[in-house]
Amino acid sequence: MYRLTENQYQKMSTNDVYSKVNLKAKKKTNSASAGDDDSDYIDYSLIDFTTSGNNRRRSKGAAQNSELSTQSAHTPVVFTAQSDFPVATAMTHVRDIKQSAKFLLCLNLLFVILAVILGILCIRSELQKAIANNQKLSNDKQIKDNELRKKQAELRQKDTRIGQLNQDNTRVRQELVDTKKSLDEQKQKNVLFSHIKKSIEVELKKYRNTRVKTGTETKDQEKILLDSVLQALQTGCAFSWKYASGKCFLFSSEKSTWNQSRDTCQAEGGHLAIVDTDDKWNLLKRNIPGDKTAFYWIGLTDLEQEGQWRWVNNDTAIDRLSSHWFKSEPDNWTKNSTRPEGEDCAKMNAGEGLWMDGFCDEQFLYICETTAAV
Repeated sequence: MYRLTENQYQKMSTNDVYSKVNLKAKKKTNSASAGDDDSDYIDYSLIDFTTSGNNRRRSKGAAQNSELSTQSAHTPVVFTAQSDFPVATAMTHVRDIKQSAKFLLCLNLLFVILAVILGILCIRSELQKAIANNQKLSNDKQIKDNELRKKQAELRQKDTRIGQLNQDNTRVRQELVDTKKSLDEQKQKNVLFSHIKKSIEVELKKYRNTRVKTGTETKDQEKILLDSVLQALQTGCAFSWKYASGKCFLFSSEKSTWNQSRDTCQAEGGHLAIVDTDDKWNLLKRNIPGDKTAFYWIGLTDLEQEGQWRWVNNDTAIDRLSSHWFKSEPDNWTKNSTRPEGEDCAKMNAGEGLWMDGFCDEQFLYICETTAAV
């Protein structure tokens, strides 16, 4: 038990504890124990104190609860005779714990505030970095957009230039085609003039031979020769060729196969007759000489593909219903299977002008065609 003599207590400063403290001392009798001394002591089981002019008597337990909750300028100290350690020390310890808790709470709040401030600063820094990065990206984008617009303008200029070059190329190609066509026409005319010259020379040679053989020269023969030469020069067709609608036609007097007839016509500067219009069909029908039962090869064949009849100067297949075939023709007759290749070349009847297909190696008369030289 903690004991404090009256003299010791009186030496304590009352300001350190309370404004006023009234103590009631209780004399304790001597103990039977030899170890007890005879000095007086104070039993502080009850304490009367006055604060701010109000006197209240509190029990030991009530005084302790009040001291924990009351916020005043003085902190009371309670002494108990039954305590194993001083109550003042315990209360001081409690006070220290509370102050430490408050300090820790304030410190935690300070840490939280610092953390929030640091977070805000970090966010602000990152935001500034993001803004700067965004500004940089925006500047880069603007630069790239400017470069892109520049490239697009250059591409448009190049496209325009390419378009102009394409137009020039198309124009040049057309000029080349026209030039080639003109050269081909001129070449054909030269060939025709060459044939005309050759035919005139042949006629002159015949005339000279006749004059040498007969020893005479008549005006009629001279007139015939001069008329033939004049006609050839006027029409642009060689001797023995007939002029009709800007075309020259040669009706052969000798027979040959279809391939031979084709080659002969090409050698004379023309081709086998192409009867691709009704006007030309009627023209040939009126001018075919000789026996009406005769047949003439024309430039129509299905050698490349069976059943696809095409003219020698183009790749367009003719319509069977709109052409001038004999009834049930073409029939691709195989001559009782002795000619499995069938009939692949067309021939024209001199009497009716109708067509039949025939074996290409058969020999018939032929009709050549070319454009007049004038």
